[in-house]
Amino acid sequence: MSKTTFPDPENETDVFTKIHIERNDKQTDADRMFYVLTKLTTFTANPNTFGNVTDMDYTWFTCNSLTSFPKIDTSKVTYMDCPWSDCSALTSFPAIDISKVTKLWRSWYNCTSLVTIQGLTNNGVAPDDVNVFVNTPALTRPTAAEQTSILNGNSYHV
Repeated sequence: MSKTTFPDPENETDVFTKIHIERNDKQTDADRMFYVLTKLTTFTANPNTFGNVTDMDYTWFTCNSLTSFPKIDTSKVTYMDCPWSDCSALTSFPAIDISKVTKLWRSWYNCTSLVTIQGLTNNGVAPDDVNVFVNTPALTRPTAAEQTSILNGNSYHV
């Protein structure tokens, strides 16, 4: 299956405001799939849609009109470099599984409106970057102590 990205890199038009993904069970690479869709306000997906994805680098990077995010299956993801970085309108985030993630670099960097992440399931392996939550001034959960615990490889749930 060929890789799907929006916008089409050939045209680079940022016209999407709503995207729903119902089925995507063959795709393993979501790298830059929704990269810089600055007008995207609504993203919905079947919870199992990303169940075979292993790479979520920059997937929703700079989707800065997106205010919420659905629960998706991240149980096979190993790379999460900047997947939600600069999603500055994002206010809440569901619990996700990061137990196979080896690269969690700046995952919620500059999510300046983000208040709560419901949970992160980990397997005891510390993420490779301490900048996972940098510039998230509104973030109340996880607390600073919980963030340190996450960065030490522990799970966290509200």
